[in-house]
Formats: sequence, C-alpha cells, structure tokens
Amino acid sequence: ALVVGGGGLSVSSHYLSGNLLELAAAGAWVWYSIAVGPVVRALGALRATGASMALATLLILPFAAPEMWHVAWGTVSWEAWLGLIYGATAGMVVAMSLWGRSIHRLGPRQTMLYTYVEPCSAVIVAGLVLGESLGLSQGIGAVLAFGGIWLSSARPDSSPSQAAELQLAALPEE
Repeated sequence: ALVVGGGGLSVSSHYLSGNLLELAAAGAWVWYSIAVGPVVRALGALRATGASMALATLLILPFAAPEMWHVAWGTVSWEAWLGLIYGATAGMVVAMSLWGRSIHRLGPRQTMLYTYVEPCSAVIVAGLVLGESLGLSQGIGAVLAFGGIWLSSARPDSSPSQAAELQLAALPEE
C-alpha cells in the first residue's frame, strides 16, 4: 500500500487500538459484501438495505445512547438536520442499495474493486468544491488505483485449456 503522510512514519502502541478498529471495520465490510448478495436476491436491494441498516442501528445504539444524552439537541441547526436527512437517505440508503444490487449482479469480487474509485472521486470533489490542491501524489494514487482495477478486471480472451477445448470441438466427428 502506498500511504502519503505529512507527519512522518511512526509505529507506536498509541495507534494500535485505532488500527485494530479500522481492521475490524474492513473485515465487517468484506463480510457484509459477501453476505448481502443472497439477501438482495431474496428481498430486493432496497429491502435488504433497510434490513441491514435497521440491524446496524440496533447494534450501535447501546454504544451511542450514553453520548446522545449529553447533546444539546435544541442548539442543532436546521442545516445540520437537513444534512443528517440527506446523508441518511442519499448517502446511505441509495448508495447501499446500489452496492447491494451490484454485489448481486457482479459478485463481491468485481464489486469490491470499485471501492478504490471512492478515494479518487473524493480527492477530485475536494479539489473542485473545497479548493484543495491536487498534486503529484494524488495523481500517482489515482493511476495506481485505476491500474489495479484494470489489472484485476482484465480477463484474457481464453485460457490455454479453453482454447484446446474449442479446437477439439471444431474437429469433425468420425
């Protein structure tokens, strides 16, 4: 993996819990991507997404509830509520439904490749919307991401065994 950071490289137990949490999140995403295919087939993409989001809410609520008591809900702006509604609908339900549909149609392996497009699109949006500067490291990262997708997606026209089978099938029967 190519990681570019401004703070230098540090290996410390201080970051271990965060690294383990990130590793667990990646594992959960892989598991979800494999498990959602049959559920989408049975329920459809929208229902499968709704069911998985309801389950996720139930699982995370015990951890979030104590913090929710300390929020001054009256001071939350309408823009923040609008952002929450947008994020929960367009950002989650629609995106996750499309993800589930893609898993169902293309399979987990092919769909997972396109997770590498997300950082590239985020960098482009940050450049266009937020005025972030795009440099050589972002360009190299995009080339590596798209190159990896291309290499993983490219399929040879036929394998040697398939070519031999085709030649045998073309022979006249005796």
